[in-house]
Amino acid sequence: MKRVLLIAYYFPPLGWSGVQRTLKYIKYLREFDWEPTVVTVCDTKFSVRDESLFQELPKDIEVIRLPDVFLKGITDQMLKELLELVKPAYDLIENKQLKTSYLDQIQAKIAELRNMLLLPDGNIIWAKNVIDKINQKIALNDFDIIYSTSGPYSDHIIGFYLKKECGLPWVADFRDEWTNNSYYNFTKESIRYQVEKHLENKIVLAADQIITVSPVSTNNYQQIFKVSTAKMTTIPNGYDEEDFLELETYPDSDRFSIIHNGSFYLQRNPYTFLKALENLIRTGEIDEEKVLIEFIGIVDDNIKAKVNQLPIDRLINWAGYLTHQESLAKALQANLLLLVIGPGEKMKSICPGKIFEYLRLGKPILSLSPTGSVVDQLLQETGHGNNVEYDDKQGIEKLIIKKYRDWLAGKRLTINRQAIQKYERRYLTQQLAELFDSLIKY
Repeated sequence: MKRVLLIAYYFPPLGWSGVQRTLKYIKYLREFDWEPTVVTVCDTKFSVRDESLFQELPKDIEVIRLPDVFLKGITDQMLKELLELVKPAYDLIENKQLKTSYLDQIQAKIAELRNMLLLPDGNIIWAKNVIDKINQKIALNDFDIIYSTSGPYSDHIIGFYLKKECGLPWVADFRDEWTNNSYYNFTKESIRYQVEKHLENKIVLAADQIITVSPVSTNNYQQIFKVSTAKMTTIPNGYDEEDFLELETYPDSDRFSIIHNGSFYLQRNPYTFLKALENLIRTGEIDEEKVLIEFIGIVDDNIKAKVNQLPIDRLINWAGYLTHQESLAKALQANLLLLVIGPGEKMKSICPGKIFEYLRLGKPILSLSPTGSVVDQLLQETGHGNNVEYDDKQGIEKLIIKKYRDWLAGKRLTINRQAIQKYERRYLTQQLAELFDSLIKY
């Protein structure tokens, strides 16, 4: 078989949505005459783990694991040693509150410096470890192509240096855009933004092929970095049919179950949806005794605290992180699947993997994203749900009440299998393999 060296920090046993795209490629690449070798992390403090994902990997797949180093541990030790050098002065500070406040300020300055130093992200130390040690693990000339996937964007730094060393074709896959990322609050005049955009430009120019997950992102790269059409490929996220074969269908409960599957952070939060639902309950349009809301996934503490202050917080079950299969089984019980993307023009390119799993589950979907977004177009194309602007409270209310009344009337959604089959992971992996084939020169 032809061989691909695949660089992916996020890989089992790490969980989270970022793992799925890589995992499914690995699962199916051999069917298209490509043998993958994975370069990933071993020791890491990343908290989300899903050991069950190992079951999907080919048993004899070659996985090279190199450790990560966290700069915080190094700087904490440096601070401890520096404080020891000036200990005579610090020992004279008898006011504990004053001493603590002063040390907290020092810690904040060090954290700011640490964040500036870690370019483009906290995984650059791992990337350097890979660059320094990969030749001790494998012979690069045994491979036909290099593939890197981000985030973290440090994966592409590895790809850049390996291509420079061995000259193999290199494919850089952007699961999310980098400096144009919808969830990054870059100040374009800042030196950090300018440096990261410079790095991104270097990556885009050096790679033989750039992959994005949506046509909007592809167009953005063409416009921002003047990338030729021939160098850009769009391969969306998708669903794996095998994930759904053994899911057990339960009888409908006596409560209208609303489920969101995925993380909440920054602009991706359920505030406007919950306020719309709260208003419908307050006005008597919806019986609160008939409603159950479940949020599956990692939730930012600030978002959770704010939600818990709402009058309808008693209707919410925080399920936390579940394994991939557990989350699908839970979502299958929903009467309405909520998808929160967020407000703003830049959100139009966001196309998370869970939308395709939502489509395959065949339950009504309510999406909060900009009109004309990739998600909006998907829902129109498949007929599996509705999209409304994140801040359109009246529009959200209308859709909630419609879905609620459909549920009361016993109406069920019919899955449009033909419309979603092109998003099956095996087919998407075939597209990736064909792209690899086109780049090889014998």
